[in-house]
Amino acid sequence: MFFRSDSVNSENAVARTMNTSMGGQQPDSTRFFEYLKIFVRFWGVLTAVDIQFGFRPGRSTTDALTNLLEKIYNALENNTKVLCVFVDSGNAKAFDTIFRSILLEKLHHIE
Repeated sequence: MFFRSDSVNSENAVARTMNTSMGGQQPDSTRFFEYLKIFVRFWGVLTAVDIQFGFRPGRSTTDALTNLLEKIYNALENNTKVLCVFVDSGNAKAFDTIFRSILLEKLHHIE
């Protein structure tokens, strides 16, 4: 997990897919996702920033949440808008034991 405050370059927002056929088999979506997983892993290594928390020694989900809350509180104090996007890759284990109903209730009461 990492946070950035800059904008996304439109050149980097383009995705291209490729279909491959091996041994006469029809291409399927699983190959695309394998390529995507490799690309995402490679891109993560290239773009690792100092405030990235996932899978780095000495960094934890607590550090990530503390950083996020600081940004939210600073934005609220400065009367600016806050946008948060949470993405679950499907195999991320950082929050696999959290009670989502309790989390949503707590987030609802943040003022």
